Amino acid sequence: MSLKKQVENRNSPLGEFLRQEFAAGRNCRLLAEINGHLNSHPAICRLESGSPSRVHGLIGHAVDYRIRYHFAITPSSEFTVARNGAWAVTRIDDLVDLARSDPSRFSDYAITRLGYAPDGDEDWQHFSDNEIEDGYYTVWIRPGAGRESLASLSRAWFGAIHHGHAATKLPLDCTLEFFDLVDRTVGSVAAHRRRPTAAEECRLARLCLVLAIFESVGRSGRGWPSEFLEGRDVTDPEGLLKAIPRAWVEDVADLATAFRHRHADWQGMPATLNPVFAGAPDVGGADGDLIVDGCLWDIKTTIQRAQGKWLLQLLGYAFLDYDDEYAIGHAGFLFPRQGACVRWALPVLLHELSGRRDVSIAGLRHELRRKLRSDASKPA
Repeated sequence: MSLKKQVENRNSPLGEFLRQEFAAGRNCRLLAEINGHLNSHPAICRLESGSPSRVHGLIGHAVDYRIRYHFAITPSSEFTVARNGAWAVTRIDDLVDLARSDPSRFSDYAITRLGYAPDGDEDWQHFSDNEIEDGYYTVWIRPGAGRESLASLSRAWFGAIHHGHAATKLPLDCTLEFFDLVDRTVGSVAAHRRRPTAAEECRLARLCLVLAIFESVGRSGRGWPSEFLEGRDVTDPEGLLKAIPRAWVEDVADLATAFRHRHADWQGMPATLNPVFAGAPDVGGADGDLIVDGCLWDIKTTIQRAQGKWLLQLLGYAFLDYDDEYAIGHAGFLFPRQGACVRWALPVLLHELSGRRDVSIAGLRHELRRKLRSDASKPA
């Protein structure tokens, strides 16, 4: 469950903690301040009126990816959720081809001819028998392999066989080449060092939109095939990119251009992209959007009015930094559609929302950690 959903879920320990500490009625002035910023800047939007919320969500995720490249080149190997989503919609015939396709990712697996054990003294565990064109093979898993390693291969295998629509699944080569294309393109464009041309910006937008689609599948297991792929026989990355609706591409490109103009001084600036907080394991995983110069930013690509849960989500990220690893002194929102931003010193934000002068970020982090770990230790 994402941190956003935990904030909304009344049965979530994190959501319960935040609602107890910060009464809804105390956010009125802050919400009015945010809406004042939003109303004073006309929204950029190339999408058709009435576009479904899912499309707006994909655009938002794509803009998140694009903004990362304003600061630095992030290797696609670090996009774990998007990669898991991509594997789930790839036409994979067997586990042998999958493990062979990315040996570094699946180093906890060994492949042998059927009936043979892996070399060495390790007590490899049997994972699966497979038949491919050049014979029969067995996939083995290394003893003590990390849960994520096993989960990633299992999800890929399960998704390849059981989910989606066969006619719209992607060939294995297409998926592998797509991630290679991402790395080559962002490396050559180098958007953290120079201003991309209009054509380059559209190219980056298409790549980021595909990453966003894969991430959507990786997070929810749904959303594939995307409606624009229905009836298409996509066999390579270029076909996948060309299938993205033009309005989506123009929207992301326009937002990226506006962000670059608004934050020209941030180009290539040291930043922490998608920070993972110490408390993330206590809530099933949580990573923020961006930390720049001690300010935790949450990116909202929205045309909606501000919502109280946004403020709770922002505080949730800040509190999960249990040991102040990131030295967060400020927190705020970036609004790419409006070219606007708003931020507050963290003590000011805590005082405003709690109504207490003695409120302490360190104390709240300690209390949240105690609550989350205490609840986790209770019998189900």
